[in-house]
Amino acid sequence: MPAAVKNMRANLCALRRPISANWDWPTPPGSKCVDIKAMITATSILNIVCEFLVALLPIAAVFHIGVDERQRWTVVSLLSMGFVVAIIGCIRMHFLNVELHTLDVTWYSTPNWVCSLIEIDVALVCHDHLYYFHIEMGC
Repeated sequence: MPAAVKNMRANLCALRRPISANWDWPTPPGSKCVDIKAMITATSILNIVCEFLVALLPIAAVFHIGVDERQRWTVVSLLSMGFVVAIIGCIRMHFLNVELHTLDVTWYSTPNWVCSLIEIDVALVCHDHLYYFHIEMGC
């Protein structure tokens, strides 16, 4: 089982203590709940930090590859699109913060979902371009 699934299960089990408070209604007296807004915010911040690291780390390795200057800068420009994905993640974090602090979640969740879709689409387009560049290089 992937670590992400195990982590998600652990987080869901830790949302309320005792565990039965997750499905009992009304919430039993004396149960303790995790602040879900803080958990979502922390998870989003970690996601953005990971996106920046994933965008930054391969760029240093590109300069040690034995290819001509044009191909090197082409790869760097494609990898720099990872920073665009991370910046879109920051914008999404702003909309998520607005969404978490409003009563009309349906109305204010739309920009968050749009940013999520743009973030994924830009990442997929960059991945496809890198894949074809990789085939073109003959690797």
